[in-house]
Amino acid sequence: MPFAKRCIRMRRNKSNILKLTIFNLLNGASWQAMIPYIPVMATERFKASGSDIGILNAVNGLVSTVANPLWGFVSHRTKRIMLLFALSQIAVAFSWLAMSLSTNMPQLFVVQGMQSFVAALGSVCSLVVLSLVTEVTTRGSVNAVLFTAWGIGGFIAAPLSGWLIDLFGYEASGILASILGAISTLPLLTLKVDVKSISHVHRSFDFVNRDYVQFLIAIGTWTFLWSMAWPLFPLSQVRIFNLSKSTIGYLVMVGGLVGILSRIPLGRLCDRLGRRPILLISPILLSALPLGYALAPTVEWLFIATVITNVGFSAYLVSSNTYLLDVTEGEERLAYSMAMYNIVVGITSSIGPLAGGVLSDYLGLEQALLLAAFARALGSLIFMILPETLRRA
Repeated sequence: MPFAKRCIRMRRNKSNILKLTIFNLLNGASWQAMIPYIPVMATERFKASGSDIGILNAVNGLVSTVANPLWGFVSHRTKRIMLLFALSQIAVAFSWLAMSLSTNMPQLFVVQGMQSFVAALGSVCSLVVLSLVTEVTTRGSVNAVLFTAWGIGGFIAAPLSGWLIDLFGYEASGILASILGAISTLPLLTLKVDVKSISHVHRSFDFVNRDYVQFLIAIGTWTFLWSMAWPLFPLSQVRIFNLSKSTIGYLVMVGGLVGILSRIPLGRLCDRLGRRPILLISPILLSALPLGYALAPTVEWLFIATVITNVGFSAYLVSSNTYLLDVTEGEERLAYSMAMYNIVVGITSSIGPLAGGVLSDYLGLEQALLLAAFARALGSLIFMILPETLRRA
């Protein structure tokens, strides 16, 4: 590539990364204004059981599993991927208000399914766009910056939303999340991305290689183990600790702050030490939260467990996304690769919460939390099968 063109591309990519950072800031605020409170709302308002919360999580995974191949197919056959990206975010934004207005569990299941369908499009588009505006050697660091921006948004919005719920009800949280989500689409409309390389149609699975298959096996198994605890946290917040929504917001805020402080350093470590070491430590750290909810004598211990877990979540988020980009050979194949990845994650993240919810109904909440903590810790053994990708990249 001629020097002048390379300079133009670098300037354009920096501008695009800045816009994506602003998008992630607002998008993170939108999600964290509502997502921590949905299962709590179901538990309080609808007296949901562990199985009900498990089904709520499963709906998300199953719908994503169906939607991702469709969106992967569409994204390779259109040059309007940025428009689709923006439209998906608008639809997700207004689904938050619909959730807050739900009057029973079936309604909540339906809205959750509709949101998951359009959110899958955004998920596919986001990684495709990221691959087009980053270089391999800086991808981990850029990923970390974007996730940090997402965390900053959540850090601000989550406690504000909890305070609004305590004062005015869940509808106030839905309104806040919808407004923030709608505003977040504005930076997307100004992105300048060359979509020619992703509009090429592939009719084969030529993005599949040995490393990619190993990664899918590992990530699928891990997601099942990881997601078992998801329905247990809101049940514990209501039934064991009887937390106010403001306190839940503060827990999310602390987690967001840890993410803000940890993701950029972890992203740099990901680019220096490799993806695999960062991926290996994440399951051990993520096991702290179910262990904390099972054994914590006071709420203060939950904050300590939240800090440890969010370091692990940052490590997992940065390393797993970067690893996926590394093992996908060719930017033009990334939409298909991402769709297949989301199918695997969607299936396993549907089964895991169902298993966790059923276990809580039959074994009891504390016993299910202890089992979920042990299951998460096993993830490090699973990730040991993965080779390092940084040197090849």
